[in-house]
Amino acid sequence: MSGCLRFELPKSINLVHRDQSIFNIQIKTIPIPVDSNSTLVWDKRLSEIRGMSLPDDVVDLNVRTLTIKDDNAVFYQTTKRRVTLEVQKPYKDHVLSVVLEDSIGFESDMVHSLELIIQDYQPFISESVQDARGFCLGNGELVTIASRNELTRTVFDLRTFKLELSIDTQTVGGRKDTSPMEALAMLKDEAPDGIDLTVKTRKVAGLRGKEGKLLMNGDSTLMYLWYFPGEGYSNHKPQIEIRLIAPETAREEADVIWKTLLSSLITYPVPEEIRILNE
Repeated sequence: MSGCLRFELPKSINLVHRDQSIFNIQIKTIPIPVDSNSTLVWDKRLSEIRGMSLPDDVVDLNVRTLTIKDDNAVFYQTTKRRVTLEVQKPYKDHVLSVVLEDSIGFESDMVHSLELIIQDYQPFISESVQDARGFCLGNGELVTIASRNELTRTVFDLRTFKLELSIDTQTVGGRKDTSPMEALAMLKDEAPDGIDLTVKTRKVAGLRGKEGKLLMNGDSTLMYLWYFPGEGYSNHKPQIEIRLIAPETAREEADVIWKTLLSSLITYPVPEEIRILNE
C-alpha cells in the first residue's frame, strides 16, 4: 500500500479486491504461478481483452499489440472516444501490470506516462520491506516524488455475519482534508437518539489518529473507524482510513478482528519513534 502497511487478520477473512493507482494509472503486481511463466500470464490477459463484450458505442475493440521498451503492451478501444493501454513488465517471480485509459489521439503521451511509471518501479530484493521508501505494490514499490495522486483501497469480507472491512490510504498534499470523524459527529447531531458514538485518540503503528465506534440503533449496525490524516507529501505517512462494519449481534467477533488488526498494523519504513523503542 501507499506507505507500506502490514497487518494480521483471521484466516476466515476474505480479500474481495484491491485497487491501486497513481496519476490515474492503475498498477498492480501479478505473481507468476510455479507452473507458468510471464509469457503465459500475458497471453491469458490478451485473450481476456479480445474476449471482452463490445461497449454500446463501439463496433470494434481495435486491439493493437506493441512493445514498449521490450515489454508487451496492447491498445484497445473502451468507448467511442477513449482507448486503454496496458503494459506488463516481467520479473523473476511476478509481473508488473500498468493500465491507463485516455482520449483517442493521446496514445503517444500514454506510452510516455507508462514508461515513466515502469522506470520508477523497483522489485523487492528480499521478503523484508523494512527499507521500502516508495509506493508499495506487493512485490515491489514505485520510488517517485510523493503526490496527492497515490491511492490504495483494499476490501475484505466475512460472509458468515456480513462483516465488511476496508483500508484506504492516500498520500496527502499541503491542504487539510475533512476528517470522517467530523462526518460521524454531524450524523449524530442530526439523529442524537438513533446513534451512539464514541471517539478517542488512539496511536496505531506509531501514528496518532482518531478511533471512532458507532452504533446505529435503527438497524443495529456497528461501525468501527480509525483515521490518520497523513503528513503532507509523505508516502511513508499517508492518510489512512480503516473502516469495519458488522451487525451488533456479532459485536464480540468484530471486536476481536478490530483489535487484532489495529494491534498488528505496522508501517514501513517503521516510524523513527517506534524504531527507537525497538532498539
